[in-house]
Amino acid sequence: MANFLLSPPTVQPGSIYSLYNSSPPLSGEQNAKSVNQKTPITGPGSFDNASFLSKLARVVLAAVLIIITLGLILCFMSTQNILDLDIQTICVDTSEYDYLPYLPYGLDPEELKSEPDIVFASWDSGQILTHFLRLSETHPNLFVPSLTTIPTCFSLERMIASDIHCYDRDNQQFLDQPDLNHCYHRYPDYYPHLEGKNCQNFRVFAYPVWHHPMATTEDDMMARMLATAQAQYAGISHWTLVIVNLDLREVVYFDSLAHFIPNESLDPMLKSIAIRLGTQYPNNSGNPSPFAVRKISKTVVQKDGASCGIWVSLFLEKYLENPQYIIPTMGCTQTQRFLQNFLDTIPQRPLTQISERTRTTLNLVCINSPS
Repeated sequence: MANFLLSPPTVQPGSIYSLYNSSPPLSGEQNAKSVNQKTPITGPGSFDNASFLSKLARVVLAAVLIIITLGLILCFMSTQNILDLDIQTICVDTSEYDYLPYLPYGLDPEELKSEPDIVFASWDSGQILTHFLRLSETHPNLFVPSLTTIPTCFSLERMIASDIHCYDRDNQQFLDQPDLNHCYHRYPDYYPHLEGKNCQNFRVFAYPVWHHPMATTEDDMMARMLATAQAQYAGISHWTLVIVNLDLREVVYFDSLAHFIPNESLDPMLKSIAIRLGTQYPNNSGNPSPFAVRKISKTVVQKDGASCGIWVSLFLEKYLENPQYIIPTMGCTQTQRFLQNFLDTIPQRPLTQISERTRTTLNLVCINSPS
């Protein structure tokens, strides 16, 4: 292979590429014309006339040389410095563009903003549950779950069964019918907000469900939850909402990103919960029948990467006012204003009915919970 890679090309007689020109001398005009006209290189050494193996070898050799060159560049410049090069600033005048807030699953370009973006900080479980407690003061039939145990797609069914007295925690078994002997709401460390309340009065159960897309087991999910709480950074985690309405016999699922939890994981869980509730709470005819499952958001309503906890709290409030409520379709700026209007009402509704123990627990939860 070395012979045909290195063999010198043959040139036509009289070419300017000849080291020795054996053709007869040309006139001045002919000589100028000959100089300005390049004679193509032919012969066994040219690329066009080379064999397939020769062409392949040359291409491979060129690629190797390019890789070596890049390697030499990296020797003098770290990879991080190369990645940090602000190519956008160098090549583009960014003043000509309007950038909308980051949207994980697409961008609604309906409105180019004429005013600064409204940016929201992510809510942790303490802030979400605080609003749930605020709602429970005006909706006494609302059950607010444990302030210290955060539901996930792996634990939600057990938590719901436990909260309706259909789960034996000691033996880790589901019960066919509610049994008040397995009521755990009397433990103030987990349910300080339920002291003095009658469990039989709760008809709507609301659960903020935390999810991390990289977790594949319950232990993995809890480990990532702990790491997120310690880092005080939400990362790619997300809040969704599950509501159980005993009177309407329905399980409602709300996700501001529509499909953040894959259907293959979500649907079996919701179906199992609906079937179990249908057995424990028969219909008006006294027959067991599954609860209805309703997924509220079929399209993305969240227009940024941090407001999922706010959406969970807002939707629960709207649901309690009207169980058939559907979030309207809005553009990016309109959506952010919609959330801001909701947040503006919160200072006007302080918590007035919670105990000091509950306040202390909420403060600890806000410090140690994932965003």
